[in-house]
Amino acid sequence: MTQINRRNLLRAFGLTAAALRLGRPAAALAAAPAGVSYGWNPGLAAPTDASCYVSPDGNDGAAGRIDSPLRTIQAGVDRLIAQGAGSLAIRGGVYREAASLRNLAGARDQPILIHRYGSEPVTISAAEVLTGWQPCTARDEAALGVALKGVFVVRFPRDRLDHGAPMALNPHEAGQWLSVATLRADMDQLDSPSDDRRFFTAPALALSPDGRVQGFADPRIAGLTPAQMQGVRLLFHHAPNIVTNDPIAGYDAASGSIRLVNQGQKVQRENNKPVLRYALQNISTGLTRGRWLVREEDEGKTVALYLYPNDPANLEGGIQVSVRGFCLDLGSASFVTLAGIDFIRAAGETLRTGIAISHVGAGPVETRAHDISILHCRVAETMSSASRGEGAMFIRGVTNLTMRNFTMERVRGAFGVALHDCVGTDLRNLHLTSISQSAGRFFGARQMIFAFSLIENCGWEAHANKFNFYQGSDQILVYGIRTRDTGGYVTYQKASRIHFAFCEFDASASNPDNRALASQNRGGGNRGGGQDTSGDPFPGGTFWYWNLLLAPQPHPDDPPKALTLGPGGTSQRHAYHNCILYGGGFADIYQKGANPALEQRSYNLYTGLAFWQSARFNWRLGDHEAQIAPGASPRAAGRDMRDVIAAVSPMFPAFTDWDRDIDFRPINWAAAPIGCSAY
Repeated sequence: MTQINRRNLLRAFGLTAAALRLGRPAAALAAAPAGVSYGWNPGLAAPTDASCYVSPDGNDGAAGRIDSPLRTIQAGVDRLIAQGAGSLAIRGGVYREAASLRNLAGARDQPILIHRYGSEPVTISAAEVLTGWQPCTARDEAALGVALKGVFVVRFPRDRLDHGAPMALNPHEAGQWLSVATLRADMDQLDSPSDDRRFFTAPALALSPDGRVQGFADPRIAGLTPAQMQGVRLLFHHAPNIVTNDPIAGYDAASGSIRLVNQGQKVQRENNKPVLRYALQNISTGLTRGRWLVREEDEGKTVALYLYPNDPANLEGGIQVSVRGFCLDLGSASFVTLAGIDFIRAAGETLRTGIAISHVGAGPVETRAHDISILHCRVAETMSSASRGEGAMFIRGVTNLTMRNFTMERVRGAFGVALHDCVGTDLRNLHLTSISQSAGRFFGARQMIFAFSLIENCGWEAHANKFNFYQGSDQILVYGIRTRDTGGYVTYQKASRIHFAFCEFDASASNPDNRALASQNRGGGNRGGGQDTSGDPFPGGTFWYWNLLLAPQPHPDDPPKALTLGPGGTSQRHAYHNCILYGGGFADIYQKGANPALEQRSYNLYTGLAFWQSARFNWRLGDHEAQIAPGASPRAAGRDMRDVIAAVSPMFPAFTDWDRDIDFRPINWAAAPIGCSAY
């Protein structure tokens, strides 16, 4: 048998210096220029040699050889733990289980390898096929208060749901996601349940003296019967720009008045007036084709799932619901590589569920996972029915996490890649798409590389950003990241020494404020902790920004402010060069008299100017800066950034592509480009 080590596996998956130029099937390739690939290659071949094998038609009591495979991935992991070394090859198929890597330990020079067998597709699914559907009866119509022609029902014990949340069933019919029955002003994009722009606006509010929401009245819902309102959840938009789901304490059909169980939420204010936007979830009047709802029976012991299928023929084996809250728990694994695996349909309602790949990391440091590599894998079709799920991938406290050619898509009600308190993270060639909340959420990240990745069609929920670094993040390199049609902006808070290079960030696709990259750091004296009480982990550092494009989708009727830096009253410096931006910069210097030494800029091209970028505020174009028309190409060379690279690169010894642009094309620093592309 050929020895399988880390280098052999990297070669098998193309993860050498040529990793960015992998050939891959057209159907699997994200839209990308030649020279860079985004996301996984589902057709890429892994090794077929291994010390242990599992197969859907195996037996957990078998020897684990290729001719006598085990049945479950968990059994294969347990066999590796017993052996203390080796590799696990997974034959193609769907594995409906939740696996844990607790106590799985490899070595630095011989990691444990868990990978697909050759090019056989491997899926770990948190969903099960649901059978036993029956046409609805008159009893069901009386219970729901509506006619149920074409609607079917199945009943099952609630304890069948490992995640314990009937609203997190995440049904799929013949592979197509189905929305819970909903009533709101705009019925488009129902997989965006907390997009308040699509909600009703309540004409009358009931507020406590201190501005807490107690309830509201709306004649549009007057006349709904108690049966129709049974089990309904209210989604409502409240301060500070958050949408939560809450049960209803009382309903008056005559007036259309609703009283809330949770009366502690502050009301949202717009133009200094209280505003409440809402939608109704799990309501029988919204049970149209392709929708579902649940009712709890037998004092909550039984779940009745009502479904109006797109095609009744799919009821025979074509309906799947999520029953598990995770697919894989990293546990205390160390020196483990995962390759070529698809993780789908984790769901739940609590913060620690609905996570396909999980590491809670709550125990002592010595019990946490470390040195984990995830290569050519995918996470998809996860769901959180809570207000905001922790993440489709939630990893806390892992040291040396590496992810290459990773895809995440169709994430509903949750953040995408959520990493907290991780050190030495290296993320490259990611494709993050169709994620309802922020695609990336990084808390307390240290010594992290995020490079050559694409984020698109994400962040359409309330309070979403493209990606963010919060709460003590330090020494971060963001290089070659492209965002498209994504809400919010790239941001950081209580952070230091974050460097952005050769990135393209679009202005917010959801809110017309034209911000693409914005600092939310705070000045000293804000009781945020740290040496200067700002919360920044490293005072006196410099944020470097070079060769950025921050102007691809400006909203022409709103002020230019693609770049928002600062604040004043801090020791952090900001230096930006060779950027193309739709206005913005370090406003506090010109509006509030902050120290001009905190800003350094040159060779930037502005496609618009903010209101403060004028002689009135003593702002003027800097060294080799100019204004150009939106969409115009730079005509002059930019600043040679090799001196900055020499100063920054020792923080990131694993990164060697300083001479590549966003499309992985070579850079001629003797004729330095302006913007993110060298051509």
